[in-house]
Order: sequence, then structure tokens, then C-alpha cells
Amino acid sequence: MVVAFVTTAIEDELPRPIKEEEIGVSDSNTFSEESAKKYLQIILGDKPRVFGLEYHYIKTRDLKNLVDSIAAKSNIPIHTDWQLVDGYFWLGSPSVYRNLSNVVAVLEGESGFYPNGTIGTSILVNCHHDSVPFAIGASDDGLFCAAMVETLEKLSRRTTKLKHNVIFLSNGAEEMGLQVTDPRVLEAFRRSTSRPMAQSLGEFLFSNGIIPSGTDFLIWREFGDIMGVDIAFVQWGHIYHTRNDRIELIRDGVIQNAGNMLLPLVRTLADYEGLVNRVPRSTAVYFDYMGWFLITFTRSAALAVDILVVLLGFTSVAYPIFIFGISTRTTLSFIRELLWSLVGRLLSIASGAAVIAVFAFIMIATTVQMRYLSGYWLIAPLYWLPYVVASVAAAHIFDFWRSKKTKLDSSIRTIQAMTATRFIITVLLLALCCLPMFFNVRYLIGTPLFLMCVGSMISMTVVRYSKVSAWQHLVLEVIVHMPATLFTLSLGTRLLALMIPITGRSASDSPDVLVTIAAAAVTVYAVFTVSGIELLFSRKWLWIVLCGIGAVCIIVMFIPMNPYRDENTTQRHSWFHSRVVTYDANFNEISSTSGLIIAKTDANNIQDALSAIRNSELYVGDGPTSETNPRLQIRESDLRILREECQGTLYCDLPVFSPRSYTNNLFVSMTPPDDFEPKLSLLDRNCTGNICKLTFEISGTAHNMITIWPRENVTLIAWPFRAPMFSTLRVQGRPVFNIRQNTNTYSEVLAPYLLTLDFRVPESLQSDIILDIILNSHKINHPEDFTDHYKQLLEVMPEYMNVATFLSIRSNYVF
Repeated sequence: MVVAFVTTAIEDELPRPIKEEEIGVSDSNTFSEESAKKYLQIILGDKPRVFGLEYHYIKTRDLKNLVDSIAAKSNIPIHTDWQLVDGYFWLGSPSVYRNLSNVVAVLEGESGFYPNGTIGTSILVNCHHDSVPFAIGASDDGLFCAAMVETLEKLSRRTTKLKHNVIFLSNGAEEMGLQVTDPRVLEAFRRSTSRPMAQSLGEFLFSNGIIPSGTDFLIWREFGDIMGVDIAFVQWGHIYHTRNDRIELIRDGVIQNAGNMLLPLVRTLADYEGLVNRVPRSTAVYFDYMGWFLITFTRSAALAVDILVVLLGFTSVAYPIFIFGISTRTTLSFIRELLWSLVGRLLSIASGAAVIAVFAFIMIATTVQMRYLSGYWLIAPLYWLPYVVASVAAAHIFDFWRSKKTKLDSSIRTIQAMTATRFIITVLLLALCCLPMFFNVRYLIGTPLFLMCVGSMISMTVVRYSKVSAWQHLVLEVIVHMPATLFTLSLGTRLLALMIPITGRSASDSPDVLVTIAAAAVTVYAVFTVSGIELLFSRKWLWIVLCGIGAVCIIVMFIPMNPYRDENTTQRHSWFHSRVVTYDANFNEISSTSGLIIAKTDANNIQDALSAIRNSELYVGDGPTSETNPRLQIRESDLRILREECQGTLYCDLPVFSPRSYTNNLFVSMTPPDDFEPKLSLLDRNCTGNICKLTFEISGTAHNMITIWPRENVTLIAWPFRAPMFSTLRVQGRPVFNIRQNTNTYSEVLAPYLLTLDFRVPESLQSDIILDIILNSHKINHPEDFTDHYKQLLEVMPEYMNVATFLSIRSNYVF
């Protein structure tokens, strides 16, 4: 635990913020947090910058003025632009964007611009300046936009051009929807950064969907075929996409740390002649050690390194035979005791894992679940200590039984136990070498194994040729295995800091099970580096310590814990104040319902919302309501969890913001939102043979989801996208197609969206209804349009709830 604390303290150390007055007027190499923070305040403002809103437009204009002011004073030409572009991309379904704002500043390099208007070789630096609803977005992604502007300002002080142009792009709609694809960029990162922190484990987690997230780089990689490196934050994920993502919570030194990484990396890449030659996209193996240095391998080199470590591992297993004497008797005796030690190690692991499972089950059943907690700082000891107590106790009980039969001293028994540990890890690494999909994460096993082998061979040699007591041997093992322990604890604490908040917002019914599995895996991973060292402890004093720690763990299991005691820890909510209107073929309204959809965003938020409603003054239970009371009155019959009634319906007949299921969400019947009158009309219907072409005009809001649901025996064969027509899902045996359509920069008047679709329709069906089409229109971050009843419901929610709210209208049409 002490080593874990020291490891975290080392990794969390931040550089001293540099003030602008400390930097010379001609200094183009020193980043200033003070300057970047001023830029950050300009970029953020005091409201969410949701794309499509007027405030987003205002802050985009401020950002453009900011880069213009830097360009005006630059020693090197800087070309700026505010792009408004239209287009679409495929992300599960077509996403159509109109009026997308990009603020661009190009620092001209030697590659320059060509007479035909095209640009020479360039480095792209990208961030996004929009935010999610009801969040300022200081870290996501205002901070890096500010760091990017400060990097531009410092490079503008150069008197000589860099070899390549540098394009600084701030895009305005990343929130509509880690990875390294060029090892040369990674090498530049390694050479230019004083504290490189990078793990291909992160790339593995993102690329395999274990972490269900995307970043700006996804678009560049998949649609622009651009190679590069992704930089993101790991810790404090509990404030991500909440109202707490604000500038006040950014620690001093964080921006400086980002700038110290970004400025030299951009400068190094922009002067790297080799980037002129394009190379095939590839993925490297890379990892840092405590942020002190970065190690990188190519894919082929990684396999060679891992095989060498496997050979070293088996060599370290056989090494005791060589130093303690080679003979048939001693060799057979060693192998026999090694097998018994393997049994002891496996028993130790199993005992620790079993206790963690029991501990977690009792804690989940008796206390509030742990996923809301702000990070690993409390999770780690709650899981590590029970494991260590149980595994050490099991190891000593087994060793007590075995020592009576062998009469070997504690040092030899410890060497045997630690040899068994290395044997297990070596076999595991060998197995992973046979599975190519794990090539970029085998270092998680190979690196500590290498360090353990070197350390153990040193300690075994000292024990063999020097006279050391048990306590001296203990100190020696601690010293030689410290590098391996530091590495595993470094990765383990980072992984927990990343995974716990993500698990908490996964909407899983059992996030604590995932947390337990992750914490147990990290615990086994870290403890394995010194597994066997516990046999050097005095049993008398050890049992006293274990009993004391065990008693504390048992008490902690039954202590109620409030996950929201920290004002910066919130529970995420997504609310949709909605109205659903259904029209017949003649555009006559035939039904209308309204209410509030509270989406399931974690395991408890639905029940917490229900409890808050039922405990509020708005709740009248099964009693009568008063028509003269202007207050919102909620009856028990107005509350329902959406389950069976969603079967066979299209999105539970509710507005859809993104293609997802509404099962297990809460629906509260109430008065509708103020009508903002989205409209879909048919401009033309023309059938030739068995092909029918329909053209629609859509007048919705800035954010729409259009759902196309052809009837039986009707096939959608063409739409205005080059992407193939993949359906999102099938309902009632019929494919469902979704199109996202967004106007990304504010405009007082939204131009209608024209949509033309071709269907294959048998001539006998052409006079009938051939499709359902649904227009889901949304207003995002419009508190000025909330009804009084909706405001009253928001007011009775607990303060810890972070509510991102949408006003939604679903219009059902048939044609």
C-alpha cells in the first residue's frame, strides 16, 4: 500500500505553472500555463457551447478572433479561416451535418502553398471547441484547444519556418458522435517529451470496444486516412460530461503538463523530414515506465522480445539448480518442491480471489455501490487488503504444513515459491505469444517478468554465496523486485482510475461486478511481483497484523457509504421532455401522447429518480388531482418502467435521439413541451415500373433523427449517400434505417432538408402505404423553453443529479 501511494504520488506530480512574464519575447520553445488559461477562459465562456446554439456561434467567433490576433503579430505567415461546411459520415448510420464550424489557423512552413491553391506537407493539430449539453467542457475539450492556441502563439514567434506547415484545427461538433497509427509520430513523442505517458493498453481497450468511446481521431483515421496519435486525460473521469467539468477544478500544472507535451511534439514533427514519405498504417507496442521514459517496439520486434523474455523466464526457473548444485537427486528434489510450490501459489491466489468475491458481495448488499466514487483511491485498498490478507494467510498455512515435511529454511522455501510464481507468469506469456490479437498488450506480462527474473537471479546469487538472515533476505527481495512492483502498480492504478468512472456510466445492471473483476485482476497483477516474499515474515507477528487488518476490512464491509458526499461527484441523467404525434396518410392527427423519458444511464438512476418523485410535493399517489392547482401533480399511474410494452414497437413509440433501446427507462406522463412544430412533407412521389422515388422536405430543429421503416415487401434501394444501406435494426421483421441530420452552427432561419429515397415496390402495392417515416426533432440545452411543470419537476430532484435535458417531438407519418 505504501508503494502504491508512492507510485501514485510520483505519477501525479505536475510541473510548475510558468507565467508569461518568465518567458522572453522571442522565446518560441516555452509554454505558459498562465497564457493558456487566459485563452481557455475566452474559449469556454460561461455557458455550454452545444453545436447549433447561438452561444456556440458566439464562442466560435471569439476563437476565430483570438487566432486572428495571433496571426496579426506573427513573425511567420499564419493563414486563418472560419469554415462552414456540409457533408456526412457513417457512424453506425449516416450522420448528415450542415453549417459545421471549423476554425483553422495554418502556420506556414517551408512546404508552403502551391500556385494551384493546394497545400504542401503539413502536420495537423486538432481539438474540438463544442461541449455536451449542460456542461462547460473545460477538459473536454477546451483545455487542449487552449493549449493548441498557446502552441500556435509560441511557434508564431519563430524567425525561421519549420519544414512542414502546421494546421491548427478546432472543430465545432465532435460531440455528435487512443490510438497511434504511425510509429514515427510515437518516436517523435518519445524524443520530445520529458515525461512521456503512453500505453498501448489504452489503444487495445478502445479498439476492441472494452471502453465504448470515440474521439476526434476516429474521423481522421477512418474517413481521412490520416495517421497520428491521440492524447486524452485518464483521471477524474467522474466529472466527464457533467456540470463539474469546469475551469475551477483543473489543478495547477495540468495545462502546463499538456503544453510541455504538445509544443515540443508539434515542433519536432513539423521539422521531421522523414514524414514526407508516407508509410503503411501500423500499430506499435509502446509503454512508459512511471512517466520517466517510453519504450516502443514494432510488431515483429515485440514477438522477438517476448520470446526472449520467455526464455529468460524458464532460465530463471532452472537457475536455482545451477547455483545450489547439479545432481540427479537435487534436481528431482527441486522439481518436486517446485510442483508443491505451484500448488501453494495457486491456492494463495484462489483464496484471495474468493475473499474478494465474498467481500464485494457483502459490501454491495449492505452499502451503496462503489461505481460513483471519484477514482481508485478508495476502491484500491477496499479490494487489495482483503486479497492480501487471504492470500498471505493461505500461503502461510500451506507453507506451515509443507515445511514440516521438507525441513528447509525460510529463505529456500521463499526462493521456491517465487520461482513457482515466475514459472506461472512465463507459461502465461508463452500462451499469449500464440495469440496474435494480444501482441500490443503482452508487455503487461513480459515487462514485470523480465524485471522479476533479473531481480530474482540477483537475490538467489546473494543468498547462495552470502550468509544472510531472514530479515536481510526480505529487504533484499523488496529492493530487487521494486522495479517490477512499481511498474504493475503504475499500470494498475491508471487502469482503475480509467475503468471505474466508465463502468459507472455504462448503464449496466451490475457495474460493481465489473469493478470487482477489474480490481481483483489489478490486485493479482500487482501482488504477483512479490508473491512468495511473505514466507520470510515471522508467523507470530504476521498473524497479529493479518487479524488486525482483517478486522478492519470486516468493519468496512458494513459501513454505509454515501457516494455523493463529494460535491464534485454527480449522477448522470438524460431527460427527454417529449410529445409523440401520429398522423394518417392525409396528415390528420390521430393520436398524441406526452411525458418525460428518463433514460437509464447507470444501475441506480431510474430508481433514484422514482424515489425523488415519490418523496416530493408533486406526488399525489393514487389520490385525486385538482384541475385548479397550477402545480404539476403526478399520480402513481403516471409512472411506468418501459419493459414488455416496448416489444415489437419501434423505439417504444418514443422520440429517439440516437439509435438505442428505451427498455428499462422511466416514463412520466405529464403535459407536453411547448410545441416547436417540426414538419415533414412529401414534395414528390413518382413510380416507374416497380421503382418509386419519394422526395421529402423536412423542417425540423437543428438536431433531427429521421427513421425510415419500409412496409413488408418494400425495399429501400437508394438514398443520397455513397455508403451502403445497412439497417440499424429489424422490428416486426422489417429493416429500420436511421439518418442523423444536424445544423451545427446557429442560424436564425433553418433551411429545410431535402431527402430523396428510392424503393422497390411491387406494382400491386404502389397505391397502398409503402413506408412509415418518423421525424424525431430535438432542442438541446434550451432552458428558456422549459414549461412551468417541467421546471417544477427539475426543482425537486436532488442536487447530486446532473440532468442533461432535451425537448423532443416525435412525428409519425405514413406514405
